[in-house]
Amino acid sequence: MYKSIHDFLSEISELKTTKEKVDALVNHPHSQAFKILFTYAFDPNIKWLLPEGAAPYKPTDILDVEGRLLHELRRLYLFVEGGNPNLTKMRRETLYIQLLESIHPKDAILLNSIKDKNDIIYIIGGSEDFNLCKEISIEIKNIEVKNLSGKLSLMESAALIKGAIRTFVNDSGPLHLASAMNAPVTVYFCSTSPSFGFGPLSDDSEIIEVKNLSCKPCGLHGYKSCPKGHFECGEKLL
Repeated sequence: MYKSIHDFLSEISELKTTKEKVDALVNHPHSQAFKILFTYAFDPNIKWLLPEGAAPYKPTDILDVEGRLLHELRRLYLFVEGGNPNLTKMRRETLYIQLLESIHPKDAILLNSIKDKNDIIYIIGGSEDFNLCKEISIEIKNIEVKNLSGKLSLMESAALIKGAIRTFVNDSGPLHLASAMNAPVTVYFCSTSPSFGFGPLSDDSEIIEVKNLSCKPCGLHGYKSCPKGHFECGEKLL
């Protein structure tokens, strides 16, 4: 009996070297199944015929479902272009929901992420941010979330931002990495201001801030606590 594929891949991501990660995949008893899974995840020629976003399914509470996703890979052709042209849209979506409800709940989230390709949220920061980012990740439901705080080098963070659909940042280092990579970015300015000249430089960039506050900006780098005690520049952002 195998653990969830999600957990296995998470363990692999914790390995230190690329060789260790490759060896773990190659030596897995279902290495060929993983190859098929990665093909559906990363092959740009594969087009999924399902609506984007999480499907309306009920996660199974049956315990004996570990590893079942690897045994159900032969059915994935039903949900992609060129698979079974005789399926109606409704029938295809029904079969997909039935599949999600038959596999490990974590693998159902993983499969939804694969269906939507890059539909995974990565949280980055320093090692000191890990616990806070963990709390944030717990609050995000029905989508794959990976807390990479303290785990990436500067260059690895830049590569992740470059490949992301969009990066959401505050006025911090990752903002400037996004600018350097010319990656799509949305930046939230609290007590600081883009008027200082440190705004996003990407072609696709968005600035979100509370305007018309007499106390904003309160300093070049802002403060850990609001000098006025109300923190309206942050509280009114969303």
